[in-house]
Amino acid sequence: MKQDEEDELVRAFREQLEYDKEIEDARILLANQSDFNLMDGFAMLDAHSKGSIAAPELGDALSRLGHHTHKDLIYMLVRRFDKDNDGKLLYSDFCDAFTPKSLQHQMALNSRRAYFIHNNYHRLDYFCRETRELFFSTLQLYFANEESAELLRKRLSKRPSFNVHDAFAALDSDRNGFITRDELKAILVEYHFYPTDHELSLLIDRYDRNRDGRISYSEFSEELMPRGAL
Repeated sequence: MKQDEEDELVRAFREQLEYDKEIEDARILLANQSDFNLMDGFAMLDAHSKGSIAAPELGDALSRLGHHTHKDLIYMLVRRFDKDNDGKLLYSDFCDAFTPKSLQHQMALNSRRAYFIHNNYHRLDYFCRETRELFFSTLQLYFANEESAELLRKRLSKRPSFNVHDAFAALDSDRNGFITRDELKAILVEYHFYPTDHELSLLIDRYDRNRDGRISYSEFSEELMPRGAL
């Protein structure tokens, strides 16, 4: 891999990490709201109570809740968290999106049970106003970051010498077909960027769709190839 292309790849990693740090801060703020819980949050968006939400359904639900978002951004968000690639967000996918990586905040959030769906509240009245605003602002931040991530992918793809296969090979130093945490850290350190363990976990999580602690070629290319939106 050429030096300038490696420079650009590391730059992309740093940009992606900034997006994910913003999201993590938003998730923590939301988790600190004592009335927020994951089941009620999912139910707000699962307008038909099917247990899964396709991208068009998510768009319709958001519109009914007063939040209009471009369909391409909704599609990209669903694609990012849709682990089984069926075009739908399951409750587990939603939990993945809205659970902080901070163990302290995970424990607080996971200890809360649904309240609003069991007490027949209208979806517009789930949570207090501040919590609802934080919930929707977190979603909007996701959409904004997905747009930025897609522009980053397109920027990389337009570079004549950039190749995802070569990029993966440059990181997979032991040639075992996976990028490990240590291998990702090594290239960042080589470029004088010293991520904390928390930052490295955030970056790994962006790529590691099946959560096995390593990045396969398919996971790597899925994140770096343009998705044809926007």
